[in-house]
Amino acid sequence: MNTSSIPAIVAQRYEPLETLRTTSLAVVYKARDSATGEIVALKLFHSYISDESEGAQNYLELMEKLKGIRHPNIVSILGIERHQGNFVQMMDYLPWPTLRDRAEGPLSLDRVLQILKPIAEAIDYAHSLGVIHRDIKPSNIFLNPETNEVKLSDFGTAALIEDEHLLIRSTANTPLPSYTAPEQAQGVSPHSANDIYALGALIYELLTDCLPYDALNPATVLVRQLTTTVIPPSELAPNIPTELDAILLKCLSRNQDERYGSAKELVEAVEQVVVSNDTATSQVTTKETLSQASQSNEVDGRIFCLNCGNGNAATSPRCFYCWATLQEKPVVSREEEKRLISRYVSAIRRRKRIVWGTFAGIYAILIGLFLNNLFDFRLPTPSPSTNMSSVSAINEWRMFQNNATRTGATHGTEFVPKGNVKWTFSSNGPLFSTPAVAEGRIFFGTSDRRIVALDANTGNILWEYPVTGPINSSPAIAGDLVFIGLRDGDVLALDKINGDLIWTFDAGSGIYSSPVVLDGVLYIGSGDSNIYSVDAGTGELRWSQGTDGWVVSSPAVSQNITAIGGLDGEVYLVNAANGSLRFQYNVGGSIPGPVTIVDDSVFVTTSRGNIYAIDLTKRDIPLQKGIWKTWFTFWVWGIAPKPPKPPGALWNINSEDGIISHLITDGEYLFAANYLGSLRAHDINNNGKLLWGVDTKALLRSAPIISGDTIILTSSDGLILGVDRRNGQELWEIAIDGTKLGSPVLANGILYIPSQNGTLYAVE
Repeated sequence: MNTSSIPAIVAQRYEPLETLRTTSLAVVYKARDSATGEIVALKLFHSYISDESEGAQNYLELMEKLKGIRHPNIVSILGIERHQGNFVQMMDYLPWPTLRDRAEGPLSLDRVLQILKPIAEAIDYAHSLGVIHRDIKPSNIFLNPETNEVKLSDFGTAALIEDEHLLIRSTANTPLPSYTAPEQAQGVSPHSANDIYALGALIYELLTDCLPYDALNPATVLVRQLTTTVIPPSELAPNIPTELDAILLKCLSRNQDERYGSAKELVEAVEQVVVSNDTATSQVTTKETLSQASQSNEVDGRIFCLNCGNGNAATSPRCFYCWATLQEKPVVSREEEKRLISRYVSAIRRRKRIVWGTFAGIYAILIGLFLNNLFDFRLPTPSPSTNMSSVSAINEWRMFQNNATRTGATHGTEFVPKGNVKWTFSSNGPLFSTPAVAEGRIFFGTSDRRIVALDANTGNILWEYPVTGPINSSPAIAGDLVFIGLRDGDVLALDKINGDLIWTFDAGSGIYSSPVVLDGVLYIGSGDSNIYSVDAGTGELRWSQGTDGWVVSSPAVSQNITAIGGLDGEVYLVNAANGSLRFQYNVGGSIPGPVTIVDDSVFVTTSRGNIYAIDLTKRDIPLQKGIWKTWFTFWVWGIAPKPPKPPGALWNINSEDGIISHLITDGEYLFAANYLGSLRAHDINNNGKLLWGVDTKALLRSAPIISGDTIILTSSDGLILGVDRRNGQELWEIAIDGTKLGSPVLANGILYIPSQNGTLYAVE
């Protein structure tokens, strides 16, 4: 037992007796308290968890809140010691197995209820103290096999790693992805409903021996949680009452407001099912029984092989061991002997040729796959039929975030606020689509099933085009056409003068992504998990690239590379010419907004609030990621030095909670706003260093834009703010009716702002 890493301040009082277990987070020792003689458990956290990290600080605050609290169903925290950047936690020692250690298979509903009650009491008690567990799983539940006592441990351990690198989170496996509520996986602030979800997953697994959602990585689990419905447990185990299905589906709802308000409510619901079924079904644990076939000697006689000397059944025509013929061999002539030997040798040679040919073929296929993975060979696509682009001229805003690199910056006339609402346009339902403006016309989609063209100066309707449902996609204007995606999966190209339909492309599923058009090619993401490249003149498919999740992010294009993020947490860098995948980078959280490109860097923010900078020019090198992951895992285990940055990574930072998914940039600074009204400026060229941060008056729900030296923000309470991009100082303020405002666009010195009440405002 190696105890050299235990801080001296702890070792002075506690005598380690044995190592209980080693996890990806810590080593747990059984120890004796020299002051009292009591046996305790010491949890020594691994060195990669520094007590200076934000997650560790949150965890330590939580432990201080729990220290000294005694509850019959909670493993008590006795104290915490910090030493040289690491810390040790002292807690009650329990010589009991955990639920993970059980080998019983599925449990009966009675038994599950017996386990659930004390856990629920512990959870509700913790919630009354403002403590959310967030890591309920079988390995954190101790069960006394003699008295059936149950205790819950490891409150708050999820806080230790939730802001760490993806590989630390996946290696630590804390919390278990299948037990993690979708909103928790997306970085939303802790809520008691997180624990109700985990309790539902626990009941589900104990009853069925299956996880409600399972996959190889957390991102896939999250996508399944958000897009599919769990299999009702009664379909997996017929002895489970169907009434329980609704209870567990309620616990596992993707909407936290639809779950039970407390663990006690959940227990009461399960108890009602037990009562209504009179006697709960007693499920006998099934164990596979290896049936030993009786081996009867059907034939007592034996015949010995003259070739190898082994015995065989009397009726065997050939030796079981060497396959020699056991029957008496006929006498043959020398000529026949030579012919038989020649035939035998030829057969051997032929067999060798087949074997070596097969190996050579497999080797050639593997080499081909290796080279294809390295270079992603694809046949060249034909030249597009036009060279139109949605590039904004000065005083125009032709696409979402104004340009193909999605910077949100305009280089036209700087906005000088007068505070006047020049005109308004009203529709029925919120406006999700931000407008595009060019040549005196403004185009956008509505929730009342229209694509609308207005006179940008007066707000008068020029034309309308009816569609099948509300529109989230923002249009792009290129040449004589307006392009937009629909929730029914269609991409439309309309004549910008009269609204006539020019072509339609079926993208397979709902489109929330906004298109970009460059050099005659349209790029867009789809709900069918594909990135599409379409001829802007004809609507013909040029190429598609699959992803592992719904693509709601809008693509950015630069240097003939299309960059886009998916809900699977992956950033895809795709060759814009033929759709070959150049590089793929996992950021550990879903990507709902567009990526932003500056020079050779791609910037992306996740739903967890992290900002990543990725090398735009990076290409996949076979085995490079695998080698780095292995090195990283060894470092987490403490058997290797810390590895360099992962392939393709430039830097990453953990920003504030609730960051808005759209980053904006002036090419030098990167600006990120959050829901609480904070605005942060980060230095692009200095590893994202925070340059300044201010708390504005605005309740931000939409992305800001940049006009000259001014950052323009819109809020959910009707405020429009101008902030100096150099220092965050507020410059001006405009108030509009207290309505929830969307992201603004700027053209010809006028702000066009959609709103949640269905009104489009033109503000001078």
